[in-house]
Amino acid sequence: MKQLLELSANDTDSLKYVRLHDREIGELFGYPLPRLPHGDEGADGRHRIFVDLFASFGLLFREWLQSTAAVITESGDLSAGEAASRKLRDALTNAGVQAILQGRRNGLYNLFFLSLAKSSAEIVEDFFSRGGRKPYHKFLLHPALSAMLTEVHQRVLLEVETVKQGAAAFHLGADFHDALLQAVFFDQLPCVTTEEEEVTVEEVLGIRNPRFPLSLEGFREIYRILRKRLRQSMEERQGKGIAEIEAMTGVMGSLSDPTPSVLLNHPAVIRYLFLDYENVGKPILASRLLRGKGVSYASLCTTYLDLISALKRNEAIQLLKRSVEILSDRQAGRSEELYSAGSLYRFFEEGRILNDTRDVTTVFLDLRGFTRKSEEAISAEELTDQLYALFDPIVPFVREFSGEIDKFTGDGMMVTFGVGSRKKEDPLNALSLAIRVQETIRALRSAGKTEFQMGISIHSGKVFVAHFIAGDETVDRTVIGRNVNIAGRLSSAGDLLRHEKEKQEFDDLVKSLSSSLGHKEERSGFLETVRYRKNVGRSISGVTVDGEGNLYNQGVVLSQQTVETIRKLVPLQSGQDREMGFLFFHDPVLDRTISLYYVGDVKFKGVESAFPVYAVLL
Repeated sequence: MKQLLELSANDTDSLKYVRLHDREIGELFGYPLPRLPHGDEGADGRHRIFVDLFASFGLLFREWLQSTAAVITESGDLSAGEAASRKLRDALTNAGVQAILQGRRNGLYNLFFLSLAKSSAEIVEDFFSRGGRKPYHKFLLHPALSAMLTEVHQRVLLEVETVKQGAAAFHLGADFHDALLQAVFFDQLPCVTTEEEEVTVEEVLGIRNPRFPLSLEGFREIYRILRKRLRQSMEERQGKGIAEIEAMTGVMGSLSDPTPSVLLNHPAVIRYLFLDYENVGKPILASRLLRGKGVSYASLCTTYLDLISALKRNEAIQLLKRSVEILSDRQAGRSEELYSAGSLYRFFEEGRILNDTRDVTTVFLDLRGFTRKSEEAISAEELTDQLYALFDPIVPFVREFSGEIDKFTGDGMMVTFGVGSRKKEDPLNALSLAIRVQETIRALRSAGKTEFQMGISIHSGKVFVAHFIAGDETVDRTVIGRNVNIAGRLSSAGDLLRHEKEKQEFDDLVKSLSSSLGHKEERSGFLETVRYRKNVGRSISGVTVDGEGNLYNQGVVLSQQTVETIRKLVPLQSGQDREMGFLFFHDPVLDRTISLYYVGDVKFKGVESAFPVYAVLL
């Protein structure tokens, strides 16, 4: 959730109530913040979560809305509304059960209700803009809508428990709380206002609103009194008032525009002012607009704060809803494409919500010489310090290039691109990471801070994303499958130093044998035959493949599948380096030309087909 709100920074100019500060968001939605999937990054830099609701949702919700609106205006049959509500409630309950049972503490259940809020708000907006209906009447839906969604939530939890006792807590996690759900159920605004709609106090309180028992005139009067007292406080303290209020309310440094209008949208400031009974409480109770209402001062304060907090939560939810794209019934082709790529969440009454098989680029980083070093007379503490000195500078690069550390393997690391938040540039980012890592290791070696070298492999392909629940709050996510194994095997290469030694010994033997042949033609034929039978590939930045398909990797190796994926993202040009051809392109992120050399076909034991691989010129 925090990531999606942070990525909405471009929308902050349009915000009226919320400022997206960490503490403020935490106070509105609780800690830890509710989980939501990351979504995919689009060409415009926005993250989008694609959702497909069960096909009958739109029809069932419109039937419920039609009957409920008629009941509200006292022109409809109450029994018809109950029948429509029952059908919708049953369908939502079934889909909600699937969201919990298939969720692995990844925010599916929160996304389900956020998607309902987005879709229902769009239907409500369309409904009340037609047929001469009064748009502000949508706020009268709250009692029925809140009751229906609350009952759905309760029924979902009960039905999940019938599957297995404790199943809801297991799948949702010990740290799960329903703050986001409560905002959808009880704040009124998320389900009836779209993310593009500017919600004002005048609109919300312009009708006798059962959710907020405060008149528009009463709200304005309280606001006027609070504003007057705040100005007095600022003037009396000669400009120090803001700093003191920030210190008292715990929002120091978070108010970029410390004017009364901004401060009076902050619940902590409002609570602080309400405590001043002499200068705020008495004027409120003495006001002719509020006097004689039979409402206590505490109730007035609570209702006012409730409205401000609801407006702030709704504005944050509006930003979240902008990240959710609901696919229509007419987008079946796009729906299948996104689902196949693991980018679509299907909230149906049955079936899989998310396809956990998706295209991922996997990077393995494997140290060379670690095993030999560990067998020397060196303590475990010294060896660990050497690993820290090597990996600590590397880890920040993973975040820089939007990768995820899947695991450390003692003397290596596995990094994935496209498991959580997916970008089309994932293969390019993986390559940039590998180059940056090798440059860093070379610098460390030159400075005498490490003696290790590293082999890095990059492979793109379909993998299965698994979520293993490792504790009350912990989920270990990893990728499994054939393509992960290929990436790992491309990094676990032979000993290049031993290979070079054997190659030299072989060359010396061939030279000795050829010198014993009398005729020049015989020597030439002999050498040509040996080279054909025992081909030893050319080494490119520490990477070579011999004639038997053995890979020796102390550089960066890419599978041909990865190269073809990169070809779809950038134009690869062809070059010629003596007898070897290569591909190259300019990387604007690293601001350098990257050259890829085909070094041979790698053969793995137990695998029939060979894998063409490329090496990066470092």
